[in-house]
Amino acid sequence: MRYLLNTSVLVLSSLILYSCSNQPTTPDYVQDELNKNLISTTVEISPEEIEGLIYMRQEEKIIRDVYTVLGETWNSNVFIKIMSAEQKHMDAVKTLLTRYGIEDPVTNDEVGFFANPEFQQMFNEFVQQGQLSLTEAYLVGKTIEEQDIAALENQLSFVDNPDIINVYTNLKSASEKHLIVFINHIGQSF
Repeated sequence: MRYLLNTSVLVLSSLILYSCSNQPTTPDYVQDELNKNLISTTVEISPEEIEGLIYMRQEEKIIRDVYTVLGETWNSNVFIKIMSAEQKHMDAVKTLLTRYGIEDPVTNDEVGFFANPEFQQMFNEFVQQGQLSLTEAYLVGKTIEEQDIAALENQLSFVDNPDIINVYTNLKSASEKHLIVFINHIGQSF
């Protein structure tokens, strides 16, 4: 029985790793296996979890968009690399929205466009501050990552859906790493 369980875990892990590789397309048999797994693990979602996913999708877009603009402004690989990670964060939350049939609040993926005026204002303020100097840009990155970590910790305090917990935990871990990068660059700026 233990051998069968270990083999199943190994096969599932291999399928997931293969599906996440840089292959242009996922073979049908791999995608079918992943889809079966998603369907079997899907559970009910609460209104609070729905609100949280909608909020986190928009917040991840702010982060990606701010880093895109600041990366172009300062020709900074730090922002460009982290911006790429933030796109993956947006995609992870989008996957959950799709899985649970929740309408995507990002109706226009254009950099700097937000239908929600609160998110638009946050974006504008972060970009304005970050364009003052490269040090200010790093300070913006630090602030953004601290806010993202706080938002994810808040969500994790009441979420009980395993899919959402997994995504939020991974996003929080990544944001903690991004925060360290910005803190290190701030220290080098002075």
